[in-house]
Amino acid sequence: MTADSETKEIKITPVGLDEQRKPIKLRITMEDAPGSLAKIASTFGSLGISLMYGESVIIEKEKKAMWTVISPTPDISLDELEQKLKDEGDALNVEVVPL
Repeated sequence: MTADSETKEIKITPVGLDEQRKPIKLRITMEDAPGSLAKIASTFGSLGISLMYGESVIIEKEKKAMWTVISPTPDISLDELEQKLKDEGDALNVEVVPL
């Protein structure tokens, strides 16, 4: 945990996180259909990416959902990760959000 009294911010970083693999946050938009989240999660698994946090919400029932995840920076480029999530996981959109 790091506290900054000037900006009044507290940042919590998981213990044991490799300094070379800083965490990234992704917002993934997908269809709100059975198995959609599992397909994207399987894509992370096939790439060997372990998720540290995940939260899913339905944006429009039976049409669109969003999954926000935090993971260590992957060994592949973020552009390649985005493309794999779209091609193999059927993600509609992938947005990298600064932490």
